[in-house]
Amino acid sequence: MKSFTQNRPMIENEYELAKFDPATGLDAATLNETLVKIQNTDTDEPRALVFAKAYAYLCDNLQLEINEHTPFSVKFNVGIDYSYFATNSILETSMSRPQRTKVLREKMPEDLKKAELFRKVGVGYFFTDFWHTVPNWTNVIKYGFAGILERTKESKQKWLDSGKYDNDQIVFFDSVIICYEAILRLLNRVYEYSLKFDVPAFSAAIKNLTTKAPETLYEVMLTSALYLNFEEFGRERGRTLGPIDRMYLPYYKKALAEGTPMEEIE
Repeated sequence: MKSFTQNRPMIENEYELAKFDPATGLDAATLNETLVKIQNTDTDEPRALVFAKAYAYLCDNLQLEINEHTPFSVKFNVGIDYSYFATNSILETSMSRPQRTKVLREKMPEDLKKAELFRKVGVGYFFTDFWHTVPNWTNVIKYGFAGILERTKESKQKWLDSGKYDNDQIVFFDSVIICYEAILRLLNRVYEYSLKFDVPAFSAAIKNLTTKAPETLYEVMLTSALYLNFEEFGRERGRTLGPIDRMYLPYYKKALAEGTPMEEIE
């Protein structure tokens, strides 16, 4: 494995210069067309399920890139222009943003007018914010993607067994299940595609993350990076990586005890 210094020229602009493989899925413009149709289709289906299914469609069909010069090898083509701003995925621009505007116009018309006026004259103002999150990193790392899915299914079943639930709660559980099943399918796609490249450590870690929680420092860091990507597919933005000094410490100590070179850890 080359050192970080040797690899740096190939990864300094890895997001801006990603070369997505057309054989791995549909390009962002084509995906966007379908997402716009989903957004514009009249349906009585709960919004959470509509959006979850759109998210799953994106996961199942987006293009991939594998960069052999970084241990965080995979990149996802969700239409973001990283040379400008690391946001505005096609799922956001085709579905989240139009839905937000629709809700504001229907439910908060006066506030929307004030906000638009303030924006025009350059005055600061308070307004709706649906796109910033603080993930529960303790649980993300403790359970991993497969574990979160399993816990969600168990929680849904407990509510069903209790008989004390309303439809909104079940819809929520179903939306989470749809998204995490899609994430695991995507991780399996990433694993299969990664086998074509010289990234054995990455491939092994991805394979592990399809079935269990992260167990090594590398897998923990990879889980965090992937989770931020998966949030970014939609409108959400993870605002923190959590208290990594505490969360990563046991895995760091384990890596040292197992003889992992400090250069690799760094």
